[in-house]
Amino acid sequence: MLRIHEGQINDLLELLDYIKVDNLTLVEVGSYMGESMEIFANSGKFKKIFCIDPWIDSDSTTSNVSESEKFFDIKKSKFDFVEKIKKTSLDASNMFEDLSVDMVYIDAEHTPEAVKQDILCWLPKIKINGYISGHDWEFKNGILQNSIKECIGNPDYICEHVIRGGKSDGSWVKQKLNIR
Repeated sequence: MLRIHEGQINDLLELLDYIKVDNLTLVEVGSYMGESMEIFANSGKFKKIFCIDPWIDSDSTTSNVSESEKFFDIKKSKFDFVEKIKKTSLDASNMFEDLSVDMVYIDAEHTPEAVKQDILCWLPKIKINGYISGHDWEFKNGILQNSIKECIGNPDYICEHVIRGGKSDGSWVKQKLNIR
């Protein structure tokens, strides 16, 4: 029941290589089965990871959410610095002080409106020298790109790998101090 693919793994590893600092606090918005959380946790870059997901059916592409949450819990159990927060992105963002996290990675609801809301509710929580990032730059021919650009401008860096004859969905990142 693996959902993550080789291109996304390579994108995440490239993104982590792009971020040249460590001992960071990460908020992952949309954790689902925990595949990307596991990559983040194994990277050695993070002292604390908060995984935000309501683990409820939100769209027709989601298969068995309770099974996915069980997979997440098994993966999470290997890391004492990973905290699961079973809430919506907006509700969870209210638990965090402004300027309190180093990085936010968004891979939750895949609509332009939801991505924009996620960026806008988490951006104040990120330290000035921190990073806003996410997955799905190329999702469905780039339908999320305008929402991302509207909120933060062009990303500083986009990770894209060719897999099975096509592009990966692509991770993106922008340092907050570069947002005008």
